[in-house]
Amino acid sequence: MTQHIVMQGLLYKGKKDENEINEFFKEKGWGKVKYKMQFKTLPGFGGPGGRTDVVFEWHASGDEFGKFSIGRFGMGANAPRWLEDYLDNNGDIVPESVYAKLKRLREW
Repeated sequence: MTQHIVMQGLLYKGKKDENEINEFFKEKGWGKVKYKMQFKTLPGFGGPGGRTDVVFEWHASGDEFGKFSIGRFGMGANAPRWLEDYLDNNGDIVPESVYAKLKRLREW
């Protein structure tokens, strides 16, 4: 299964960070991520704007999907978000050009 997830307020610096995220996901049994893009959200347009959000392509088996879907809730505000939910709840702080790119990645 492949899906896109967004990590909000992540200071992503490159492959080393992706490896650390994948190590964390491996420990949790949550599958694996691959970096897709990052962008700065708009400040002052509702929600906590002015942060860097990072989009990953997420790959998982059926068991990993279940573990991830439930386990991420324990992370609170730092939990990875499904791209679809992220867009529905943060669309007003995503730059228009980025929003168009993200909309094309939407799975449903």
